[in-house]
Amino acid sequence: MAIEFRMLERGDYTEHQNLMSMAFGRGGIRQPLADDAPDPVGLLNTIGLFEDGKLMSSVGVEPYRVHFGYGTQLGYGGIGGVACANERRGRGYVQQLLIRSLALMEERGQTVSGLYPFAYAFYRKFGWEYVGHVQNIKLPVRELKRSNPAGWKVDEIDLEANLDVVKPFYDSVAANYRSAFTAATHKWPDDYKPHDNRKSFIYVARDERGEIGGLMRFRYPAHGSTDLPSVGRLWSNCPAALHSLLDVIRDIGVQHDTVNLRVPSDFPMLSINCSHETNIALEPVYQGRIVSIAQWAAGITLPTATGEHALSIRVHDPHCPWNDGRWTLTRTPTGVSAEKSDVALNPDIELDISTFSQLAFGDPSRVPLQAAGKLPLASAAVNAAIDAIFPPHAVYLWDGF
Repeated sequence: MAIEFRMLERGDYTEHQNLMSMAFGRGGIRQPLADDAPDPVGLLNTIGLFEDGKLMSSVGVEPYRVHFGYGTQLGYGGIGGVACANERRGRGYVQQLLIRSLALMEERGQTVSGLYPFAYAFYRKFGWEYVGHVQNIKLPVRELKRSNPAGWKVDEIDLEANLDVVKPFYDSVAANYRSAFTAATHKWPDDYKPHDNRKSFIYVARDERGEIGGLMRFRYPAHGSTDLPSVGRLWSNCPAALHSLLDVIRDIGVQHDTVNLRVPSDFPMLSINCSHETNIALEPVYQGRIVSIAQWAAGITLPTATGEHALSIRVHDPHCPWNDGRWTLTRTPTGVSAEKSDVALNPDIELDISTFSQLAFGDPSRVPLQAAGKLPLASAAVNAAIDAIFPPHAVYLWDGF
């Protein structure tokens, strides 16, 4: 039996679609690629495992660019389309492809990676771990007070036709979150295209100069559904814009008394509206991973610091030899320098790459990680160095892949 690993090509389209139908499409029939259709981008960024020439397993590594706090943007590998033929499961095919995906991302300069797991424990074995959390809020709209901020106006817009003016505003909001896709790689059609034969209503809040300060996507549930009306996009760069959009949500109460909001961890819901009927559920954003410690340190920016902190760490990353080993991290005035060493010195802390990744994303940060026993308790000086090099930060993104 001959095993081959390679990137998929146009000629692999039908085999790959059959694999995707089995893994994600519940056996649905997939249409062949038309002769005049462009090469599918996702296909060309997929690693395949072939057994005697037949595609048996695949892992997609889609290229994106993400905000990573304090003005930083980093290359990003989005892991998706992870599949294995039913008759070949349990042989480690996916594991082999995931390890190869890490080498591919390191080579491409995709410093960080993320994925939406079918099982957190499975991907944790390869260094991906939960990062960030999202708030799912059931909001009783009758509790909202009308604000009518002076000078602000809300209108429904055709988002597709107004992308040129919305994109800069989006980047101004997305820059507040680690892992949020840049406007250049954000999947805009997901914001405005119909779903389930129902439209998405897009509202923008503008100030008295006509500048966009807020955007909201609202969707009604299908007739007969028990689902709530939903707000999956609620972007704002000032309180007045946010309250202008909340006024629209309040008026939806004419038809529905409860709306579901999906918002980042730093959304100030209880400070806006506190009610016994307000229900907030937390869930992980997804699993993230630092692909290359050296690239992460060279690429990030941090707030200006006057003091200098140094931290000696031992990182365990058996699947990425370029990460595995002893590092000295030094807090510079605006970032971090990282130097790998083979010298067998006792480190300040020892941790695996999944915990290192959580620290680097910023949520969870040092305190909850130490409370959970994932990060060793340390001296005040070491704790100060960890906080200086890995400051807490909100993690969020509005994209699937």
